[in-house]
Parts: sequence; structure tokens; C-alpha cells
Amino acid sequence: MSLLIFLGLLVGLVALAIVVNRLRGVRAHYLDSWQPEAGEHILFRDDEADTFVVPVNRARYGWYPRLRRGTVIVTDRRILAGAKTLFGRKRMLQYMIYPGAAPDGWSARRDGGLFTRGYQTLAVVPEAVERVVDAVQPYVFLKPSPAEGSSTNVDFIRIYTDKAAGFPVPTPLAVDPPPQGWGR
Repeated sequence: MSLLIFLGLLVGLVALAIVVNRLRGVRAHYLDSWQPEAGEHILFRDDEADTFVVPVNRARYGWYPRLRRGTVIVTDRRILAGAKTLFGRKRMLQYMIYPGAAPDGWSARRDGGLFTRGYQTLAVVPEAVERVVDAVQPYVFLKPSPAEGSSTNVDFIRIYTDKAAGFPVPTPLAVDPPPQGWGR
């Protein structure tokens, strides 16, 4: 009986999440159907990269599994990171990472657009990018921008890729300040 109650609660939570997402307009964005904007050029793509956004208050010791289920696309303006869905073949967008601030102002919001757009927009310091190629699992270390709201609770971002030595860094765009009312 208790198992049926538990399963009923799980189904109820999923149904509630679906209803809330429909009401808020949240939808999944897939890297398979993503196209660069006009004038934007793809510089790098790795379909076996894994991206980890590590929070400030984390465990002292951590392990980052290399499942090779992620994808990273670097353009001359931004970095897109996603992963394969659990039982599918499509690659869902999880993070859109900008050097400096995002031109649309989403990186200034506390959630980075996660609860309204379906992926999180983060901002990093382009001068602080490190390529660690001599490790057992090569990775790229990105430092979040302390001035942006979505990056406040992020200690660092690691992108594990076998092509870390050739990982390009997008150039920051001139960004106007976000409109008033965009919460922090």
C-alpha cells in the first residue's frame, strides 16, 4: 500500500511540474536543432564533453564522472553546453555561457533563466580561462563573473574534453546594462 502511495506522489509531482512548465512557457531546447545567429560562427564542437557547474558550498572532495554524454559548442560569442537525455538520443541545452555578461540580460538574473527558458545563462571571466591538459582527464576551467546574478553561487565551471588544448574562448560583446526590474 505504501508503495502505491509513493508512486502516486511521484506521478503527482511530475504532473504538477508539467502543468507549471506549461503555464510559465518553459520548454526544452535541443542542440541538435540549434542554429547560430546571423554573423555568429562555430569555432569548436565536442560531442563527448562533460560540463560540471560546481556550487560554492560543495563537498570538500568531489568526483566528476566522464560519461561522454555531453556536448559543447563554442562560437565566437558564447559557449553552449548540454547533455543527452536519459533515454533518448537528443542533446538538451543545459547552459549558455557568455564571456562577460549576456547580451540579453539573462545572466544578471538570479536563476539565469532556468525556470523561464529551460536552460541557465551564466557569465564567466574570459581572461581567467585555464586549459588543464596534463591531467588524467583534460579539462577547461572557467571562472564565473562575480558581477552577474546567475553566477553568484557558482564556484567554477569545468568542461572535460579530450580537446582541451584547442578550446577557444569567445570574445565578449559590448553589452548594454539589462533593463530595470531584472531581479538580482
